[in-house]
Amino acid sequence: MFVHYQQTQYIIQPGDTLLSISVDQQMMAWKILQANPGLDANKLYAGKKLTIPSKNDLLPLPVVMNKRIVISITQPSACGRTRNGSQLNEYVSHRHRQIAYPAGRIPVQSHVLNAYASIWDLYMPNFLGIYEASPVS
Repeated sequence: MFVHYQQTQYIIQPGDTLLSISVDQQMMAWKILQANPGLDANKLYAGKKLTIPSKNDLLPLPVVMNKRIVISITQPSACGRTRNGSQLNEYVSHRHRQIAYPAGRIPVQSHVLNAYASIWDLYMPNFLGIYEASPVS
């Protein structure tokens, strides 16, 4: 079974910032700006209605229900989980320590069986890309 998300609306609350809305709505800030032409990220007014794009816009593949990968921010581990929450496998995950990784539900953007990282001259088996770069302006 696949999940299909619809775009939604969000009413700006006092004290909201584009970053706080982005985290709360689990949507990239630049995608929110793109969906709301003329929106100034530095001038958000309480009561204004924003369009929050469909989460499907972030995904290269459809979302599959009841499948997830849990990655610990504090421990160097990752595991697959099934519909009933049972653990399938556990793997050591490697993260660059100088990069801040967001918490929350983050879609896997890519899976490469044996990715090569030229900057470190190493291969990364079962690499999962869990980020989406914002476009260069």
